[in-house]
Parts: sequence; structure tokens; C-alpha cells
Amino acid sequence: MMLRAAALLAALDAAAGHGSMSTPPPRNMHGLKRDGSDCNPKDYPSNPHACGTACMGEACNWFNDGCVVGCDRCSNGGGSTAADVGCTVNGVPSADPPMPAVTLPHELRTYDLHGRSIKNVTKNHPWLAPGHSPQTNP
Repeated sequence: MMLRAAALLAALDAAAGHGSMSTPPPRNMHGLKRDGSDCNPKDYPSNPHACGTACMGEACNWFNDGCVVGCDRCSNGGGSTAADVGCTVNGVPSADPPMPAVTLPHELRTYDLHGRSIKNVTKNHPWLAPGHSPQTNP
């Protein structure tokens, strides 16, 4: 009995990670075949890997990518700085978009908890000011 419990616990650890569901077909498969044989990459211009095995059923890019607090919109093409995403503020290009007065306290952050990073690589990232980032429909 103890051996079965240990095997079950070991299997749970092996199941952790990202993945996508194909059976039963999820709603975001939009009727496509599970093997992707009827998927057309031209239908997904912002995701060149959409018809790949790992991305079928929109399993890739399920998050808002290229979003910077203070910018008008997300680039949906990657990037982590205002310059990377082609940031505009009220339609005007901006290398330094404004941050809201209140941001997430350092002790609640998951990176650079004490604000000691020489280069603030997370400046203007959405998780620093929840609710203040532009959003798109991933």
C-alpha cells in the first residue's frame, strides 16, 4: 500500500507543467483536426507557430505579449521595453511611458524584490501595476 502511494505521488510531480488538451477537442480548436492537417498558418498572422504540434488549439500565445504599462496598446509580438513594442502614448511614440502613481510594493513582486537591480529590466511591466496595462484578446 505504501509503495502505491509513493508511486502516485511521484506521478503527480511528473505531470506538472504547461500543456494543451486535444481530447476531447477544446473549443479553441475551432473545429480543426487534432493533427493540424487542415490548419492554415495564414489564418494566424501574429503567431507563425499556430499550426505547429505544440500550438494547436491556440495553446501558444494565450497571454498578452508585448504589453507595457502606459502604452496605448500591446504589440502582441514580444518585447519587454517601450522601444521593443513600438510604444505610443495618445498616439505619440514614447520611449518612457508614464507609470501610475501606485505600483505593486517590492515585497509582493516576484523579481527584484528589494529594488536592487542595477538595470530595472521590469520597469513598466504589467505585473508592476495590475490593472493599468493595455490588454488584447489573446
